[in-house]
Amino acid sequence: MNNYVFPNLAVPNTSTGEVGYSGRWYVPIDDETCNSFEFYYRHTEPLNKEVILKFRGEHVAGDRRHVRRPENRYMQDREAMKGTDGPFAGMGRYFPAHDAFAVETQGAIQDRTKEHLGSTDVVIIEVRKALVAAIKQMEETGEAPGLVRARDDSGRPFRDFICTSVFIGEDEDGPSYCRRVLTERAAAAE
Repeated sequence: MNNYVFPNLAVPNTSTGEVGYSGRWYVPIDDETCNSFEFYYRHTEPLNKEVILKFRGEHVAGDRRHVRRPENRYMQDREAMKGTDGPFAGMGRYFPAHDAFAVETQGAIQDRTKEHLGSTDVVIIEVRKALVAAIKQMEETGEAPGLVRARDDSGRPFRDFICTSVFIGEDEDGPSYCRRVLTERAAAAE
């Protein structure tokens, strides 16, 4: 995520070397759909949550899909594409919609026999290799790679991983929030 997406916001900008990060995880639901999880954090100052939520509200509809979508041709503005101010795809400054365009226009199941990957697509190539290896492992052993057994805490690499869908309170920082939640979890388990 960069300040081009969220102009004038306190959102991490990894391209400037700022200490913080943002990203998205896409988790398959079935063969044709997935769920996405978005996160941002920064070490230098708090995120401006009100502005982020307002900006997101302008670009994500009530059905949790992008406002720019196939049905409205991603609201692409051909005249904006001719400008020098960018972005040059004519689809506004909300880059997650650009990502959705790139993925969704390939179709529900992409025909990879018709694509032409180049040297800059090394991540796509390596992810596909990992997926093929995971399928092969499942076929041979019945076990998914990275499988974590919920009832066995020994050796679990993410036993203290916390997944939440709330903002951390203004009176708490990330580490104190995690300590509180882990303490509550441990107390509940007793």
